[in-house]
Amino acid sequence: MAAPWDYASSVYLDLKATLEDGTLVTLKIDRYLNNSLQLQRNKDAAKAKDALLIGIAGELKVAYPGPLRPTVNGVTYDRLKLQRVFTGKGAPEDIRNVVRLASRFKLTDAKTVSKYCTTNIGLDCNGFTGNYWGKDPDTSIGQYDTNRRRAVADVAPGDAMIFYRKGVAAPFHIAVVDEVNVIGKQFQVIVAQSAGLEQGLERFDWGRLTPENTKSGDLFAQKTIAGVGDCTLYFAGGPEKGKSSM
Repeated sequence: MAAPWDYASSVYLDLKATLEDGTLVTLKIDRYLNNSLQLQRNKDAAKAKDALLIGIAGELKVAYPGPLRPTVNGVTYDRLKLQRVFTGKGAPEDIRNVVRLASRFKLTDAKTVSKYCTTNIGLDCNGFTGNYWGKDPDTSIGQYDTNRRRAVADVAPGDAMIFYRKGVAAPFHIAVVDEVNVIGKQFQVIVAQSAGLEQGLERFDWGRLTPENTKSGDLFAQKTIAGVGDCTLYFAGGPEKGKSSM
């Protein structure tokens, strides 16, 4: 499995796709897109999703939204995978399929495809981590909070870094550990993540953290995050990983 940021930068930030006319394009999929938010980008993505499904249904001469496994020009697609591209969960191959179909239905072309992706496509935190770990990108963050690390020495690239707000039982964010450095009695964690409304897919340094342990021995650190408040960060090996979505 590739290192987390190597995967992000080579797959999502340098995504090669082919349009319907055979034109090869290079795309940058780096925008944060969380389907639970009510922002303009979510509305744009929903409209783009509907336009794509209308195009498929129109070609097949069936009612919207069309079959779960439509065959267009000899290629069979998974409609649910196409739809999740517009909800922050798209695997690289799903994004390639969306771009090809969108160009077929004249929703984009070589001149506008970069803007089409920036406007309508992106990743949320577990959308990115799920595709990196080869898991269903709809897997909830809490399901990755297994096999918690008990010492800084146990934390390794590819681990999950899981964020909880103070006093809240469910986690709100997940990142993939890319680098760990011990600095005196503290440690530094650099992650690959898709986060924030404007940050998007990035390699981010969470700075120096002070290691602590719960009564049961689980390693954690505390961090005050601007706009969020006091948070507790855990580190976990997570469930068994699959093959990264390429």
